[in-house]
Amino acid sequence: MKKYFKYKLIGLALIMAGIVACETADQEVSPIVSPSGYVVTTFTPADSYSALTEGDTVIYTVTTDKMIDRAMTFDARIVSGTITADDIEVIPGVVSPYTTSTTIQVIFLKDWDVEETETVKLEFGIFGIADRYLQDQSVVNPTLDLTVANYVSDVVNTYFQWYTEFTVINYVKDSVLAGWNYVVFDDTVAIDTDSAYEMDFGIILSSAAGFDIADAWNSDIIDGVDSGDNPETIDIESLPDGEYVFWSFLWMNWAPYDYDVIKDPTVKAPIVAYFERQGTDMAVEITQPDAQATRVDIGGDDGPTYYGVGPNDPFEGIIAYLIVADGKYSIKEVDGTTTGPYKAGKIRTPKPAAYDRTGPPRTSRTR
Repeated sequence: MKKYFKYKLIGLALIMAGIVACETADQEVSPIVSPSGYVVTTFTPADSYSALTEGDTVIYTVTTDKMIDRAMTFDARIVSGTITADDIEVIPGVVSPYTTSTTIQVIFLKDWDVEETETVKLEFGIFGIADRYLQDQSVVNPTLDLTVANYVSDVVNTYFQWYTEFTVINYVKDSVLAGWNYVVFDDTVAIDTDSAYEMDFGIILSSAAGFDIADAWNSDIIDGVDSGDNPETIDIESLPDGEYVFWSFLWMNWAPYDYDVIKDPTVKAPIVAYFERQGTDMAVEITQPDAQATRVDIGGDDGPTYYGVGPNDPFEGIIAYLIVADGKYSIKEVDGTTTGPYKAGKIRTPKPAAYDRTGPPRTSRTR
């Protein structure tokens, strides 16, 4: 009897020891994946990057040594340098479940600022806490030291706009019931408007050799724009050495059709030209002189006079000159004042030589 009781005690002790061992094991933290499932990552640059320019892109290919059932996001961040997060755009790469590769892109943005060459140190890797534990701890994030030069565009943007305020008058005839009779009376209404709303200009770039504003359409036309927009724009990229002239022509003036008389009988609508180039401090503004600006003579009780008098009134007028010499260009006003020289350019996206639009004049407009 004692013998069997001893065996029972020994069996009970073994059972209790097993229960305690199981409870201890359940309290230990289990890894996300087994040690053999951790991912070893390789980062491979697409090029031997060192000296870049704004607008360039750094690309890293990320490769894992095995597939897992979880997605992993790889990113890039700035460690040090004069470049800030506003100067770059990072496109992270994602290794989807059961795949083994992706790419990270870092785009250095083309801004309009004039800047000295800047520096940056980039780090590539996993920065999300959830994804970090999927990667083997032996993986070292690569870093990249770069210099980034200022971007200077080859294109010079030119804008031409017009805005001249003036007052117009409309005659109003009305009648009111006074007693048993209608009384008819005439009145006038003054309306403020501007050339940007009432007038449509086209802009032409011609060779200045042999140019005559009295016969402007006989010139050697390089390019032009007549879209009906305000401002109009022509982009200059490169031109052969020589002198060129920007000039305007009036396509339409709606004021005579919309109103009875202009309070000031002579309205001048000069074109204002802006020249700028991304990545430089070029910012030139030139206003078409009064002698070349479109004049519209409409006043008088006898009705409007749609066109004025003279070869450039209101058909054509010179805005400014462009001088190209030895790969540099200068901008010259009608009075001879010059600015520059700057880097030269050519006309991009040439337009057809015919600028005449067909169709009857507009006689009414909803305001």
